[in-house]
Amino acid sequence: TLDIFGRKPLTALKGEGVAKTMEGTRLEASSNAWFAGSVRSPAFTFAGGSSVTQTLSGVNGWTGATTVESGTLEIAASPVQIFGDALVAWYPFEDAANPGRDFSPRGNNLSAQADFVHECTESNAPFAGAGQNLSINNEKQAGLRSSGVLDGFDVDADNSFTVSFWMRGDAHSKDVGSIFFNTSPAGSGIICREANGLRIGDSSGATSVTMSENWASGNWHHWALVYDAEAAKQIDAGATGVNCYYLYIDGVCKKASSTRNANIVNHAAGAFFLGRGFSSSGGAFKGAMDEVIVLNTANTDDVAKLYNFRRATAPTPKEATGILPTGTTLTVEEGATLKLSAANETVRRLSGKGTIDLSGNSKLTVTKRNGFEGTVIGGEITDGRPGIMMIVR
Repeated sequence: TLDIFGRKPLTALKGEGVAKTMEGTRLEASSNAWFAGSVRSPAFTFAGGSSVTQTLSGVNGWTGATTVESGTLEIAASPVQIFGDALVAWYPFEDAANPGRDFSPRGNNLSAQADFVHECTESNAPFAGAGQNLSINNEKQAGLRSSGVLDGFDVDADNSFTVSFWMRGDAHSKDVGSIFFNTSPAGSGIICREANGLRIGDSSGATSVTMSENWASGNWHHWALVYDAEAAKQIDAGATGVNCYYLYIDGVCKKASSTRNANIVNHAAGAFFLGRGFSSSGGAFKGAMDEVIVLNTANTDDVAKLYNFRRATAPTPKEATGILPTGTTLTVEEGATLKLSAANETVRRLSGKGTIDLSGNSKLTVTKRNGFEGTVIGGEITDGRPGIMMIVR
């Protein structure tokens, strides 16, 4: 928690904690920054440089007026908001200095391994805006590693989980490379990749479920694996027609399996790897990953939310708690931009002559008075009074 007294403006807002001010927060940013915490203040004013973007992805907003004077203030829906306590880890690779940083409240940070490669030059075409990703261009000793079991990720045969990630798989020479792995028992993989698809199980394939789908296409696709422990128990009890594994690609269920073997998923006490296996001799994933999200639940309805997060072409806006306070008066001054990225926001009054960017398939609702005279890019601004809607294209 950062307590700020007086009226001195901030030059950057970064991190995941709480920023509290007695007076209204004034942020005069000189460089791009991401803040996934909470701003608690009577008011919030952003004045950034012409090419500066401040991204806010907190759970709670301030209480009073919101003013965007210059630069770009981005409001981004966050998995912290969407999934709550079910969120185990979120790796967006937005911190170039610490690529294994976990943006969830659990702090499941990962450290870089030998021969680690982290490239930040490629824009993330599937997402709303360019960013960074985890890119591994060799097949040995690359990737990220935890110091032990991830907090909230007690993965074994009796606990459900969901792992989600965007992936661009490249051509490779190894038979098996690892996307998610852990070392105890040795060789137990949560997800391995092989020539013809994804494998959930150990590195030898002796106790595995293989879901054959071509992943080395050279294109970005979203993958999600859901393991339902309750369904697995039903299978143990003799139930038929029940599946416990589901593989989703780009939001569509491609494979389901009723194979049940307690050895297939066992996190035990070993370290967790991302992008490589436990062996230093090889088994690294080759390609690029982004927006890795781990949940400790098996709700298949969450897959659509995972797929649509930060995806510019999402079919529907996400249902998430807004960051802007619902009673705020929002002003976007001429020359300034307010950008909503896959977020639904509600304000009381709207004014100004700047730009509101809703192209990330977002939605802005005004409940009292809309006096905005600026430019709206994509999306829709809705009048919150019953029976009235204004669509601006």
